[in-house]
Amino acid sequence: MALEARLAARQFQQCERMRPTIFVIGVQKAGTTTLFDHLARHEQILPPIVKEVHYFDVAWNRGERWYNAHFPTTAEAMAGEDALGHKLLTFDTTPYYMFHPDVSRRVLDFSPGAKVIALLRDPVARTWSHYWHERARGREHLPPMEAFLAEPERVPDPHNHVGSSRRERIAHQHYSYCARSEYDIQLRRWMELLPKQRILCLKSEDLFTDPGASLARVSRFLEISAFAESPSLTLNAGRYVHPPQDVREWLQSRLAPSQQATRDLAGSEFSWTDDEQA
Repeated sequence: MALEARLAARQFQQCERMRPTIFVIGVQKAGTTTLFDHLARHEQILPPIVKEVHYFDVAWNRGERWYNAHFPTTAEAMAGEDALGHKLLTFDTTPYYMFHPDVSRRVLDFSPGAKVIALLRDPVARTWSHYWHERARGREHLPPMEAFLAEPERVPDPHNHVGSSRRERIAHQHYSYCARSEYDIQLRRWMELLPKQRILCLKSEDLFTDPGASLARVSRFLEISAFAESPSLTLNAGRYVHPPQDVREWLQSRLAPSQQATRDLAGSEFSWTDDEQA
């Protein structure tokens, strides 16, 4: 409620606000919280008031004024630019953006010059982590394999259709364990609208093990100064038992076609070994 009150007040302030041109679109459980923190600390970037704004997916009906209220004012940006001599930017980090079938078009209509960053984690590990994320929040009550096997019935057409009912929308966002690990289908949707040079795919394991190299790629991509050195961060990480061998093998088989297509689409670096899994 405090956030809603703050947003309501900001909507009616007589000032212009920055418009995000950087969108960290996902994927869920792949290090977006860690990347958000690095971006928020950068001298040329001003963060929104929350990490996940969710405008282009679940809050689309709230309107652009509500969305803009999440971002700094242009006066703040100009003051920072005067102090630094650099143009300041702002950004939106919402992991559901990559998966939601309507978001890519909405984002590009809002910000035609947008740059997009996708963090990709080992698909089996991401699926397993997603399941335990939902269990921890009390949304999931089925055992792991039952939940994975129930997915096609719960979310019958995940890459094309969200659904109009509240039940369908919740299922699409929260019970789409395997579908959200099919990166190739999601990336292709964005790549059909954006030139390749405006999409950066990062391997989340690299961000965790060698953040300096990953952040150097981000700074070059965004055409900003280098990130200041900071302690290695792994924020919002879940701690779960490894999947049983039979479950891991089932997930590997289920996701294998997408893994190959993702490598073909995003590059050979997007391969994963067993020691990178959950």
